[in-house]
Amino acid sequence: MRLHYFPGVIILIFCFLFSFGQHRKPCEGPLPSVKFKQKFDLITSSQNETQKLRKAKELSIDFCLSTEQVKAIAELFVNDYNRLDFVEVAYPNTTDKENFYDVYDSFAYFSNVFRLHDFINGLHAAPVPVPPVELPNVPPPHSPPPTTTPCQVTDIDFVQVKDAISKQSFNSTKVTVAKQVIAAKQCFSADQVREIVKLFSFEDSRLEIAKYAYDYCIEKRNYFKVNDAFSFSSSTEELAKYINSKH
Repeated sequence: MRLHYFPGVIILIFCFLFSFGQHRKPCEGPLPSVKFKQKFDLITSSQNETQKLRKAKELSIDFCLSTEQVKAIAELFVNDYNRLDFVEVAYPNTTDKENFYDVYDSFAYFSNVFRLHDFINGLHAAPVPVPPVELPNVPPPHSPPPTTTPCQVTDIDFVQVKDAISKQSFNSTKVTVAKQVIAAKQCFSADQVREIVKLFSFEDSRLEIAKYAYDYCIEKRNYFKVNDAFSFSSSTEELAKYINSKH
């Protein structure tokens, strides 16, 4: 490459980086319904799948979308891998990530559901801890005591949780969705965990979910209530061994 090309290349790179940074603004809310309908119709009118994917990805980068909007666009694709490509691009700008498991229903192949699940888990992997900076802990004068919001899953939220799990047709997908919902909502009571475990027909899946949910239960002293969901005493014993191993 000749030397006089470099200024132009540097300008192009700068413009690309600036443009990319502009697209990743913090989401304050999803795209309004009227504007989304206009963008949705433009995607629908695409001449082929490739053009449809390009328009959909541009929309999800330029604007914040709700889970419902992402799912509506995902269902436009015939190719399941194009669907996965779009959904992975759309996830960072989704305003209600705690409901993103609803998008799973749009996939034709369970392998792509698992790929999406692994992709999301990868994005939420724990970052490398940064050494804390010690600052003087001096409260301001006459400061009120800090207030905290109780950690809990409300009755209304719990109905949605059970519905999201129950509507899955296959046991493997139901286990995957249950784990994602539990990790997203957190703060379950022992009674709520028991009800979730009862949603599964297979004993090994019940035990798997009971173990997984233990870390997200806010009343571990009452976790014995979950035993009522098992059909076999061996499952109760296995869960007790698992809990003891964590202490």
